[in-house]
Order: sequence, then C-alpha cells, then structure tokens
Amino acid sequence: MHSFNNQYKAKLFLSRTYLYPSFFYTTTYSGKTQINPQLKPAHINNLVTEVSKTRKKYTVSLGLLYADFEDAIFYDPTVRQYKNSINRSNLLSTQFKLKYHFDLFNSLNFNVYKSINSNHYVYSSDSGATLRLLNNYNKFNFFNEIVYRSDYVSSNNTIIDSGYDYSFGFIYEYNKKLSFNFKAENILNKAIEAPITILGAVNNIDRTILFGMEYNF
Repeated sequence: MHSFNNQYKAKLFLSRTYLYPSFFYTTTYSGKTQINPQLKPAHINNLVTEVSKTRKKYTVSLGLLYADFEDAIFYDPTVRQYKNSINRSNLLSTQFKLKYHFDLFNSLNFNVYKSINSNHYVYSSDSGATLRLLNNYNKFNFFNEIVYRSDYVSSNNTIIDSGYDYSFGFIYEYNKKLSFNFKAENILNKAIEAPITILGAVNNIDRTILFGMEYNF
C-alpha cells in the first residue's frame, strides 16, 4: 500500500490460491454424477489493485481484479463427470466502493462490481451490488442491508436465478451494562441460491429471525 498524501492511497496484492473439488466429485457417487478420483484442485493466480480518495465525510475507491485459472473445474454432461480444463482461463473484475459518514453514528456503504469471464466455467455471479445503512437514534442502533447478485449458469450447468437479500436489525442499549438485539436475515426470501450437485439450486441463506440479550458484568 502506498499513500500519495492524506487523500489518495493505492494498494497492490498478488496471491496464488487453490480451489479444491468437493468430495462429491471425487469419492462419493451421487446418482447424478460419476466420480473422478483424478480431479485436481484449480490453481488461481490473483492480482488486485485499488485506488482510493478520502475526504472528511467520504471515501471512494476503484478496484481491479485479474484472476488466471489453471486446471479449472467444470462439469461435462456427456459423461456426467467433473473434469479439469486443459485450457487456461481468466477473469477480469472491476469494483466501485463508497463510504459516506453523515456524522459519527450514521453512515452509508455502497459497492458494485462487474466481471468478465473468458469462458463458461462460472463459479458465481458476474455482477452485484451491496447497500448498507448504519443509523443511530437515541438508544437504538439500526442496521439495514440489501445485497443483489445477478443470475448465472454454474460449472455443473445449474441455472441460478438472480436474487437479492434484505436484512434488518437493531441494538437497544438499555443501559451501560444491558442491551437487547434483533436481527432478521433474508426477510423477503429472495436471496440468490447456490448450486449443489445432488440437489440443484438450493437456498444459500435461510430466512431467519434472531433475538438476543447481552449483559456485561
């Protein structure tokens, strides 16, 4: 990371990661797919860079991700088996972030991204956005968040529809020692699903409501 002055910063990261195949692909017969004991983990080389500008009330940043895939894992429907691609592939993604502070206790966070994949081996949505609001009123601290993800066809040919997850919560500070909290996740039950080989598209985030109490001795 390098700071040009108090306003501008630049970051650069290089990494190499491994995406290991599920044991459903290699050792367990599911009835829908044939196992492939020779399936290797995918190797992913990542380059991430980001430039940001910070002022008194806000920070804006623009990021770029480049990922190079070796031995990408994909589903071959002709033999009902997962395989490693013999061709290298790459992914290019851009992201915009905004953090805005209305005051010390009220803020807005927004980010949006868009990706371009060089082939059809897709593991997640190619575009999405998140909006989060943190607010305070008297003894209440509120949390609002909505997450959007675009539709895609996964590497096992499962069609995943676009989805959005709206969550809400608050903390009530009764006094310095006692507080109560409430959180509701995926309230509209529209969150994007996840591809599972045996089941197809399944809920990625359950609709849940949580209540809690915290006491500090």
